[in-house]
Amino acid sequence: MVQQPPPQSSSGVPLPVGTPLRTLRFLFANAFFEIDPAADRTQIADFGGAAQPEPSSATRSRCAARFFSLLGETAAAASSVGSARSARSPGGPASEGVSAAHAAGHRAAEGAAESELALLDEVQGWWSQLAALSSSTIVQPASTSTGEDAATFTSRKALDAAATSARGEALALIEKLKAARADAANAAVHKQMSTLELLTHHLVLQLLVQPKVKSDRVGAA
Repeated sequence: MVQQPPPQSSSGVPLPVGTPLRTLRFLFANAFFEIDPAADRTQIADFGGAAQPEPSSATRSRCAARFFSLLGETAAAASSVGSARSARSPGGPASEGVSAAHAAGHRAAEGAAESELALLDEVQGWWSQLAALSSSTIVQPASTSTGEDAATFTSRKALDAAATSARGEALALIEKLKAARADAANAAVHKQMSTLELLTHHLVLQLLVQPKVKSDRVGAA
């Protein structure tokens, strides 16, 4: 039996076996994007194709709830795998006053952050692809539970220009943080840059839930 290679992010970072990228893509597309009927069918296929009939608002709200839940589970799994992989990898000579165990702990933390960041980078890539294929990006209600909010939410609100602009600024910040992380001279700075990068990624995703509040925060970042 041919053994399948472990999944990887588009940046080449290994992800846990069984990472549900196809399911996440499908949920993301059907929760937040109104696919243009004239869009390229081959590109839409990467996201499970265009749903027919178009998903109802309640269905989109349920997809959003499941997407964020599954993303959290997947990010936790990716962090765990990244941490274990980095902890096992050989490190350079320990710095003066830093034990080998402490250095391994630093490597584990860096590996965990790298794997989660790779997954979040993947989601941002999907967003950019889908935005190009869609007539609008749909914002879900502040609470996206699978209960009463999903059942009663009927209006559709498109992501506004301010939120779209804030996302662009935040993605530019992420690239700067990524560069600073790569150039970090010590573990403490590397960890700070990773933490800020993760925070910015999560704030960007929250634009899909509470655009006015979150766009003000991201724009000020």
